Parts: sequence; structure tokens; C-alpha cells
Amino acid sequence: MDVMVRTLGTAEHPIRTRLIEATDPGSVEQAFEAFLEMLRETATPSVVAHIEESFRDQLPIRQ
Repeated sequence: MDVMVRTLGTAEHPIRTRLIEATDPGSVEQAFEAFLEMLRETATPSVVAHIEESFRDQLPIRQ
């Protein structure tokens, strides 16, 4: 999450705020999805896929 926050810089960005304030699994997932949507507009599909895979590998296993 910290890397995503830093990616958005120091300016107040709505997604940056959501990433900082996300504390439970549901809000983390929603903030990450918003970040991915923004990233899809500027990054290649392979970069987006790599970031998504790396992030999901860090999440606890849901049962």
C-alpha cells in the first residue's frame, strides 16, 4: 500500500486518501481496485498485471 501511496505523490488525490485510510480487508480491496483502474489508463497491461499479481500475493489467504 505504501508504494501505491508514494506513486501518487504528495498531492491530495482521492485514491491516495483511500489507500492511506484503508484498514480492513474490504476497504483495502476497494482502494486497490480504484488504484488499478487509474493505472490501467497510464500503464501497459503487463505492468498492471504484474502489480496486481504482486499485491494479491501479499494478501492473506481468504477462506
